[in-house]
Amino acid sequence: TLSGGEILSNTAGGTTILEGGGGVYVDDDSATFTQTNSRSVIGANTANLGGGLYAYQGSAVLDGGAIVGNSGGAGGGGLYIREGQATLIGAEIVSNTSDYGGGVYVFNSSASFTQVGDNSIVAHNTATDWGGGLYAYSGQMVLSGGQVRDNTAVNRGGGVYLFVSSAAFTQTGTSTIMHNNAGAGGGLYAYDGTAVLSGGQIVSNTADGTSCIYDGGGGVYVNQATVTLSGVQVTGNTADCNGGGVVTAHPNGMLNATSGVIGGNTATQGGGLYVRNGNAALGGTGQIISNTAEDGGGVYIFASTVAFTQTGESLIAGNTATGTVGQRGGGVYV
Repeated sequence: TLSGGEILSNTAGGTTILEGGGGVYVDDDSATFTQTNSRSVIGANTANLGGGLYAYQGSAVLDGGAIVGNSGGAGGGGLYIREGQATLIGAEIVSNTSDYGGGVYVFNSSASFTQVGDNSIVAHNTATDWGGGLYAYSGQMVLSGGQVRDNTAVNRGGGVYLFVSSAAFTQTGTSTIMHNNAGAGGGLYAYDGTAVLSGGQIVSNTADGTSCIYDGGGGVYVNQATVTLSGVQVTGNTADCNGGGVVTAHPNGMLNATSGVIGGNTATQGGGLYVRNGNAALGGTGQIISNTAEDGGGVYIFASTVAFTQTGESLIAGNTATGTVGQRGGGVYV
């Protein structure tokens, strides 16, 4: 238990997948590491995996203090979870760096990361490639409270990134993914796997990539994953290219919006939703409202080979097409 004091400027030099944990390494499945007290710090440590903390099979409970300014090299600047479990309750994971998962990296299908509590924060972390805040190669990530904010990924997934089909992300409660930035998927990039967004907000994130075939999705980018919006508010996000709120990009990708709002987002095409490939469905009480783009203020459907369906009591309203050459499809562009 770390309930005060600091673990600072240590190095774990190995480069194999079982080596790392510049500050702390949790090994056996019966081992538990607990961090409490606002003055406890794991900082400025370095390793190839898990700059601040590496949870191999055990568990970590982070209920106070900070994991700050660590470097994870290949993965998990702040925290790397291989097969274990970690819970972030009242602590902060801030200003860490790595190639993948600047803040947190979840590796194995048995591994899990859970963030709860209004005071938990994953912020100002940087990935030089994918997953500025949270990265799940596989395994489970649950965000039911706190904030994932102001993180940066140079390429994809400023806030959250999902990689393989066994990766899963759930967002509930009053949690917020906000002010994150990446070339694609400013808030969330789901390359594969599943994401269920049943509460909270994805707000004011930015996708600033300019390769409009591959970039976009200020709030959410859906590649070959299945993403369900069932109560989340995707609002105020921006894409320099397509899909201010959401992009679906792969033939095997699926977006189901059954409730909640995609609103107040901005892009060049598809202010609320851009359907490049795959399938997108708006049903139930889902809403696409008050979005803005040059073409397809609400929804932009790229080609005849993609599918977009609207059912139930869903609503597309108050969207605007603002193009200077032609203002086409305030609600839907086909």
